[in-house]
Amino acid sequence: MSERIKKLDVLRAIAIFLVVFGHSIILYSSQWNLYESPYTVPVLDGIKKWINLIQMPLFFFLAGFLFRKDCLCLSFKTLLYKKTLRLLLPYACCSLFWLLPIRLILKYPYYQNKEIASILFKSLLLGSDNGHLWYLYSLFLCFVFSFLLLKVFNIIPKKSLRLILLISIAVIMFIVSARFDFLGFCKNFIWFCLGLMVSEIEI
Repeated sequence: MSERIKKLDVLRAIAIFLVVFGHSIILYSSQWNLYESPYTVPVLDGIKKWINLIQMPLFFFLAGFLFRKDCLCLSFKTLLYKKTLRLLLPYACCSLFWLLPIRLILKYPYYQNKEIASILFKSLLLGSDNGHLWYLYSLFLCFVFSFLLLKVFNIIPKKSLRLILLISIAVIMFIVSARFDFLGFCKNFIWFCLGLMVSEIEI
């Protein structure tokens, strides 16, 4: 167990480094269309493309892997309370008192000609355009949704069948997210489920 935790810590350190480094060179990424730079650095653009393939899947995988150990022993009410305090409350506070005011002051293009109520509902509550805070929102949904799914699947005696159903739902959500703008939750839930599956197999 100690050796496994050390390996997880190494993976977490790698994931954090990739996110920090990736964001420090994001201005030179051809895949980032929020702001354009007059300068191009092909090497950094290439590195950023590779980082984009790894960084968030790794974070969600680790969260899913640790989910069984940390969360499935809790009641749904306790899980909801803990994850609301840890993820949803910071998301709400930063959205309302940091992200929203700054974007309104700077005349953020996607907020122009929109009512505040529409911005709050679609961008922040539904998470269609919640900036860098999308990860907190998506991770909260991953925890809650997977908890409920696994509780329903517990009526199925075979572990292998439970895992197949879980990953099938995750794949469907991934496909749907490619067609519609369904948050980072649907797109990344598959990585969370893969982490959970690996954890299940090890037990």
